[in-house]
Order: sequence, then C-alpha cells, then structure tokens
Amino acid sequence: MSKYTVNAGNKFDLLVDRDLAAIINLCLTSKYAGSIKAIVLMGSYGRGEGTAFQTERGLRPFNDYDLVVVGKSMNEWKRRKVQKVFHQLERELTKDLEITVDLFLHTENSLKRADTSLMNYEMKYGHKVVYGDPRILELMPNYKSVDLSEATRLLLNRGKLLLDISTRLRSVNAFTENELLLYKKYLNKVILAMGDAALMASGINSIYYKNKRDQIEEISAFNNRSWIIEEYQRAVAFKFIGDRELLHEDMEASFHQIKEHFIKFYFEFESIRLSKEISEYDSYYSEMLIPFFKLSLTSKIKNVYLNIRGFGLSELLNPHWLGRHPRERLFTIFPLLFKAQLSVSECRLVSRLEGCAHNVENCLQTFYQLREKYL
Repeated sequence: MSKYTVNAGNKFDLLVDRDLAAIINLCLTSKYAGSIKAIVLMGSYGRGEGTAFQTERGLRPFNDYDLVVVGKSMNEWKRRKVQKVFHQLERELTKDLEITVDLFLHTENSLKRADTSLMNYEMKYGHKVVYGDPRILELMPNYKSVDLSEATRLLLNRGKLLLDISTRLRSVNAFTENELLLYKKYLNKVILAMGDAALMASGINSIYYKNKRDQIEEISAFNNRSWIIEEYQRAVAFKFIGDRELLHEDMEASFHQIKEHFIKFYFEFESIRLSKEISEYDSYYSEMLIPFFKLSLTSKIKNVYLNIRGFGLSELLNPHWLGRHPRERLFTIFPLLFKAQLSVSECRLVSRLEGCAHNVENCLQTFYQLREKYL
C-alpha cells in the first residue's frame, strides 16, 4: 500500500517522507516557526496520487510538492510579511531537493473565510496533514460543489503552459533533454485540465483520478470527445505509472495538435458555462459583455475595489468591467493570446482590459502578471 502514489510502494514513500522532513524542518527553524499551527500536503501527493517517475537512478518524484502552511490568526499586513519568508524557503528547498516546492501561507482566520474555489475544494477533501493539528482544515467551510467558472480558471492556468511552450518554440536554440521533459509534463497538465473541465461540465465533481479515469467516458457535448477520453486516460496512466513511454514522443508536433484541440475545447466549454452557443471569438466576446446580475452587493463592492486598485481610477470610466472580478477580463482576452498576430482592434481590446501599452509582447507579459494576481 503506497501512501503518496497509487502503486509505487514503500521505498518511494520513504523518499517522499525524507523530502517532507526536510521541508518541515526548514519551516520549523524559520523566523516565524512559532506561528505555525500545521503543515498540509496537498496536490497529487496529498491525495495519494503523485507520480513516481522511472529514471536511470530509480523512481524519483515528478510532481511539485504543494504545501499549505497554516499559521496563527494574523492581520493581512503580517500575513504578507510572513509569506515573503516562506517564498525564500521555497527557493532554498527547490534548489536542495531538485524539485519545485510551493509553500502557501494560510492562517486560522483566513481558513474560516476561504472561498469556494477549486483549490480550496481539493484542499479540504484531498490532503495529508504532515505536521501539527490533524484537524486543522475543519476550520474551512464545508463545500458542496464549485462553480463552473472555476474550471475556466483552471483552463487559463494550464493554458498558460501552452503559451510558455509557444514562446520557447520561437527561439532558435535547441531544446535540452530537461526542457523537453518539462514541456511534455506541461502538455500532460493541459490534457488533464481539459478532462477535468469536461467532467465538471458533465456534473461530475470527483477529485480523485482513480475515479475520474473511468468517469471521463461519461462526458458528453464535446466534438472532440473521443480524443479527450483517449488522451486523458493516457495522461492519468502516466500519473499512476510514471513510465516515459506514456509521454508524447514528439513534443513539438504534440504541442500543435493539443493547442488546436484546446482552443476549440475552450469555446465549447464556455458555451456550456454561459449557456450560449459560442464557436468563435466574436460571439464569445459579445457574450462576455453581457452583465451578470447574480452577484451580491458585497461581491460587486469588492470587485470595484480590486479593479481600481489593480487598474487605477480611470476604471471609473469603464463601468462595464468595474463591478466584475478582474479575472473575467482574463477569461475574455485569453483566446486572443494564442494568435500569432493581433489586429489593431484586437490589440487595442487586450491592452484596454489589461491596462498595458498597445504591443503584443506587452499584452502577453501583462497577462502573466495579472494571472499571478487574480487566478
């Protein structure tokens, strides 16, 4: 019985245990160790579905280590100060362990008001407390389901990886073996996100891939359904087995194929989410211009604050977007970022929603920055 993976076994568990011990030790010797109430492992390893990658040196961790450090109640000013310290620890641990380590700071008071996001839903119901109070996440609300906009959010976060690959392909430098492996990993993440979004659109909300691997055959309403099912099950098989043979052999050719499927899928998914037939960008933009009336007054006030803080007082002259969360701007311009060349009007639209200069490269870089803030 494996603790962190589906079937890698005890030897690999000991390797992950060793890495987690190093992470916990560094956190507990940090400046703010006295504020730590618990450390929670989330993501694939937290669910017991992490990937043990088969290498010449034996099995190695393939997924990032995603952990939530729960601190005592504190105000937002101090939380940001403490988070900076943990960002420094992330860099040290990533270098020492040779795998990305993410340490996200929550506090007792922030857990109590954690919103109904996909990340919080998965953290609440699929995690391992590796240090401290084993019942710490009982402070979180009980979530019944998540809104389909969370799947759009997931698609943007994973679609960003396609933009990364696209940027790298424009370079004349040859790919290293490590780069090729990284980008094949990115492609797997994109496929998993498409399958996860398709499952949510079909009313299936499981967080465990051992269930979703079979449930993916129940999806409907997607023109590329057969391709999604086949690719999703292959990506899940790699997640469970870690065999390089299950990755796409030709990264560049696979990228172009997956990107084409992804863009079509994005419009199909948004058609379901918005209950409106969308086949191309103009119809999508027109639909996104229609105001949402279901938001509470509190949410609208919060969104006004976020827009003015993020884009300046000039947003008072842009009432359509003022009461909507800034991430909806990103939803709206996202499909345009895959185009090799934007028209003058498209570039003007993107720059207006992002608050940047009329330049394609600026639009892409600003999207990355706004994604970090709002997605």
